[in-house]
Amino acid sequence: MRIALLSLHTSPEAQPGQGDAGGLNVYVRAVAKELAAAGHAVQIFTMENTGYNGASRELFPGATVHVLPSAQSIAKNHIADHSSTIAAQIMAHPAFAGTDWIWAHYWVSGVVALHVQKLYTNPRGTADEYSPMPAELSAAHAECLSKYPYPHLPVAMTFHTVGARKMRDIPGHQEPQDRLDAEHTIAGAVDLLVANTPEEAADIGTYLHAPSERILIAPPGVDRTVFTPRAEFTPQAGQTSQSEPDTFRLLYVGRMQYAKGTDVVLHAMRALATHSPEIARRTRLLMLGAASGEGHDDMQELAAFLGIDDMVCIHPPVPPHDLVDYYQEADLVVVPSRCESFGFAAAEA
Repeated sequence: MRIALLSLHTSPEAQPGQGDAGGLNVYVRAVAKELAAAGHAVQIFTMENTGYNGASRELFPGATVHVLPSAQSIAKNHIADHSSTIAAQIMAHPAFAGTDWIWAHYWVSGVVALHVQKLYTNPRGTADEYSPMPAELSAAHAECLSKYPYPHLPVAMTFHTVGARKMRDIPGHQEPQDRLDAEHTIAGAVDLLVANTPEEAADIGTYLHAPSERILIAPPGVDRTVFTPRAEFTPQAGQTSQSEPDTFRLLYVGRMQYAKGTDVVLHAMRALATHSPEIARRTRLLMLGAASGEGHDDMQELAAFLGIDDMVCIHPPVPPHDLVDYYQEADLVVVPSRCESFGFAAAEA
């Protein structure tokens, strides 16, 4: 089969643990690798240019990442507002010709996927459904349509996080209404909903009223060729045991934002210092990650404000083959998320 993966707001090539990159990136990259290994042709479309030269690059044999032309002109938080233009660019892309399935990831990709499906069914379009296709794309689009083998282009959707669930788990948090409305529309329109866990499947049914027969539960996994115990390893820069063999080592891995509970870890360290100073003197927290999203706290400033900056080391995120050594070194991995659809750090640890 020829499968198009839409990961528009973030690329599978981005380093997880910073910006918009997290478990979704790990998931899309792994899915692309496994689908390609199974003999499918995988085309990944994204709006994020991670810096490599050229608009397309092979990620794995059989799986290619394509950066859309509008990536430089449309901000990530406005992707849904330009879904018709982006859909037209996808349809006109030579790599999209002959696609059998679309698999969209996160709600903004789902909005675009439905527009692609409409263009496929009715390429002439109507003003109330979506904007007319730009003239420069029409010829390429017509050529692509001539290569499609089926009368219906099916769409699969993985939300990775549901807005209503996020609002439930984070008191006072309000998601944009356009996201909440879009997720309802997507859940009712796509051919298949792929949920990471039974809890996520229940959320899709409860909050988005999707019929259970269209929800498939497919739990993610981790790469056991990388994340496996090692008899010997080399400690990485920033790890604590090099000069303090009796230190109790805590590790946090991921983006630093309110939803991930990074502030909770620092307040817990402050509580430890207050109530168990002897244990606190032997405890160090290593945080692997970077700030993400709007309104995030500066973790280094918060640690200094709480008077625990000598107990905390903040280090940029690292690639998987380095990350496994940090997991191996840690005595305890903390996953303090206020809202989490799966939790790759916990599974990897």
